[in-house]
Amino acid sequence: MVESKYVLYGLIAGVISGAIQGTYAFLITLPRADEVINEAVNITHMLGINVSEYKDIIYLAIYLTPVLTAVFMLILGAIFGALFEFLSKRLRTYPALITTLGIMALILAVPNIAVGSYGKALSNLLGVAIYGAVLTVLVIRGLKVRCEVYG
Repeated sequence: MVESKYVLYGLIAGVISGAIQGTYAFLITLPRADEVINEAVNITHMLGINVSEYKDIIYLAIYLTPVLTAVFMLILGAIFGALFEFLSKRLRTYPALITTLGIMALILAVPNIAVGSYGKALSNLLGVAIYGAVLTVLVIRGLKVRCEVYG
């Protein structure tokens, strides 16, 4: 059972954004799956690791991308839902929401930008945008329900 409505909102937003982000990544990667796997084999071979016999596992990982991304975003959704709850007790609702999304964007996008992976940074920012949109809708809906109940 989820103790906080904001953590619950974060879980819901995380699953939705993760499923969309994972599907996007899958659709971008699938047409180039052989190229991606060969590049991974070449890079790891240069590092002295031979992963050529694990190509089937890499294919499986590509096919599981939407599910794995949804699970990852579910976990992040719970964490950032708790952060949002913490900030909303100290700030107003919308500054807390903007701060939470800003921190999430920094954590997910900046490391990718730093290493030059702009496509992954864009994919992560897409996930943050969807997470933010779903969380905003849930929070507004929750505030509206609370206002109607309490007058």
